[in-house]
Amino acid sequence: MKKILLIIMVLSILILVGCAEEMSDEEATEVLDTLSDEEFDAIMEEEDSALVGQAYQDSRSSKLGKSMVSTEDAVSAAEVLKKQGSRMCSTHNDGNQIRWTLPDGTIRVFPKISCYDKGSISFVKYRGCLGDTIPPREICEFGCNEAGDACSDEVGFRGTIPLGIPTEILDGDNIEFDQALTRGHELQSATFIVNGERINGIEVGDVVTLRDGSVFTLVNVVSDGISSREALVIFDAVDCDLKEHLLTGFSTGVTLNDIDYTVRNRQVNIRGGVAHSVLFAVNDESYNLEIGDTATFGDGNQLKLLRIVDVGSNSEAVVCINSG
Repeated sequence: MKKILLIIMVLSILILVGCAEEMSDEEATEVLDTLSDEEFDAIMEEEDSALVGQAYQDSRSSKLGKSMVSTEDAVSAAEVLKKQGSRMCSTHNDGNQIRWTLPDGTIRVFPKISCYDKGSISFVKYRGCLGDTIPPREICEFGCNEAGDACSDEVGFRGTIPLGIPTEILDGDNIEFDQALTRGHELQSATFIVNGERINGIEVGDVVTLRDGSVFTLVNVVSDGISSREALVIFDAVDCDLKEHLLTGFSTGVTLNDIDYTVRNRQVNIRGGVAHSVLFAVNDESYNLEIGDTATFGDGNQLKLLRIVDVGSNSEAVVCINSG
């Protein structure tokens, strides 16, 4: 008898669920209008309801999330919009944008391709309307490019930097995770020293272009639950044909476009007790460069000063030389 009653109860619930009315256009619009762009994008991006729900939950936990709408209501509202197909979703700007038009006329526009740094991974996300063939997400080894629409193709480093220990990466580049400012157990901001350049107040996800043109990204900070222990970072170095470390008074010989050049670090100029610029000689020409400056010589060849490093009682200029 108990089994029969249980079966009847289950069937009754299934019938009630099956007969539940679908959201109206007005109800769906009211729900979708409360979502931030990130939440709206997350709720529209997948066909699988479970994945939609997870994406929405992730977006609500981010600093851009603002909605208090339940996952169930958000998923239901998204389904109402998706079922209306091309009338509500279309491509614009030569196919580079996806535009959603809500029943009340509200328009949400998103790039068709975006690159994101999320937590410990970076990925490219593709968008499309119902029926479009949408490529799967592409994981980026060295983070996103500067435009935010593809993986970075720069020569770079992606890895962890321990707190308080200067770490050498790539060809003489150095990163130090100097300190982490927290509130409770939550990271507020961090300070890094990258090739002698101090970066204060950087937060997870921030991207900083340094004076020499290299790009530093804070992907995540790993904690033991009490304090920060290490940082996951991405460092995209400046692309160089030749990278040289020149002590003051020393030179290097290079051959560019079948012409021999001698590049000499003649003098490091000091201002206020700090190395300010370097005077270089390239064959018979002289160039005074500050960090990040580029001089063009010969047939379009370039000399760029990346940084100045104190080496004992001497100073070393790290330069990038590219052929024209």
